[in-house]
Amino acid sequence: MTPERVLISNITTPQGENALRIHTPDDKKEWAKTMALKNDISNRGMLDSFSVRPIGEGKYEVINGSRRFTCAKMLHEEGHPYFADGYLTVSIVEADEYESLQSQLATNFHMNKTLKGKEIKAVQRLSLAKGWDLNTTVEKVGMSSDYLKKLMKTTYLPDNVQALIDSGEMSLAAAIQLSKLPSDLIDDHVEEALVLSVADFTAKIAQALDEYKKSVQKGNGGEVEFSLTHEFAGKEAVELALDSAEAEYQLDASDYNRGRLDVLQELFAIDEKSAHVRKAEWDKKQEEKETKKVEREAARQVKKIEDAKKLIAENVAE
Repeated sequence: MTPERVLISNITTPQGENALRIHTPDDKKEWAKTMALKNDISNRGMLDSFSVRPIGEGKYEVINGSRRFTCAKMLHEEGHPYFADGYLTVSIVEADEYESLQSQLATNFHMNKTLKGKEIKAVQRLSLAKGWDLNTTVEKVGMSSDYLKKLMKTTYLPDNVQALIDSGEMSLAAAIQLSKLPSDLIDDHVEEALVLSVADFTAKIAQALDEYKKSVQKGNGGEVEFSLTHEFAGKEAVELALDSAEAEYQLDASDYNRGRLDVLQELFAIDEKSAHVRKAEWDKKQEEKETKKVEREAARQVKKIEDAKKLIAENVAE
């Protein structure tokens, strides 16, 4: 991988879905970093070369170093003497689209210790294209499986929330907390995710989940009180089952929440019937039990009377 001189005009940054971090004024935070780097390169030159891959017809696409390339291109267009000849020193790497994507993701995570919304979706897309399971994916991207599972959950948040994540208005930490909620509760907490601190929002989500669990056990709004008739599987068994569902659904399902619901339905026999219907069914079963109990007691009384009559008849005969 010997460094070579390539015309700046023959180099492009990744496009479309593979354009993970767009260095434009639209993202003020990222643009500030770009301007700081541009100033540094203007004063000291391009100290480190970056990697590109051939894309045909003498053209190249940046793999790692899109911010450095953006700065160099701007300085060239401004006539800076460092780039007067229109060439950049780059390392040319033979790589396909997905190998390039993998390298970008690993580098971005290593540098920032987190990924943005578009990058998280790219991890999902990459794992599908390569047929990687969860363990292989985390190994290739360079993060823990627990963290990746949390990130993946955010990809199933509604479009309006995805837009807030991509724009930077909603922090990824807040989005991870929001993704813990059932889909029908998410919209109620979006505003809080934008204004509360991560610590306060985490506590708020924990409270909302606790209230939701109680409402499920009691019926709609907690108005119907009855006990579930299943044998509780235990916390560890439930968490293990949900972890298995996450591993299956987070990378290749179109609806993560549907996957969780399927698992919960299997564990707890929860259906989508209204609370009053479930309460009526439960009451009916209790009535049937009471009726059978009364019938059994009546049958015992009849047998006692018959046994007594038989004993009297035997004593009289003697």
